[in-house]
Amino acid sequence: MKKILEAVTKEKPNADTLEALQQILKDKLGLNKVLLILDDVWEDSKMIEWETLMAPLRSIQRGSKILLTTRMRSVADMVTCVMRSRKDYLHLNGLNEDENFMLFKKYAFDGLNSEDYAHLLPIAEKIAKSFMAVLW
Repeated sequence: MKKILEAVTKEKPNADTLEALQQILKDKLGLNKVLLILDDVWEDSKMIEWETLMAPLRSIQRGSKILLTTRMRSVADMVTCVMRSRKDYLHLNGLNEDENFMLFKKYAFDGLNSEDYAHLLPIAEKIAKSFMAVLW
């Protein structure tokens, strides 16, 4: 929770309790569309911790995306269960960088006018080069 908050605010959170951290995250994300990337996740045995981590993310704005990269289908199963979302897996083994980039653009910028995100394409390309993903 603290790491996600630090990424969002660019500073260390000044709260110590879990409830306070959850509320700060919920407030910060509030009315903004977000793209949250959880990269190279391996934890698939602690459902309660996933519930706690994802609770403030259930209320993010419609159109926001969470991208989880993992090598374990059980991780994706657990997180989609916690988020109460449909399971939409994309097994990306074997995709080349261009295909990863096209897929990333589709999910990250779905429904947006290309002029609105053109300045983000270099960052998106770097991200796409670095992952094989499971998306939902």
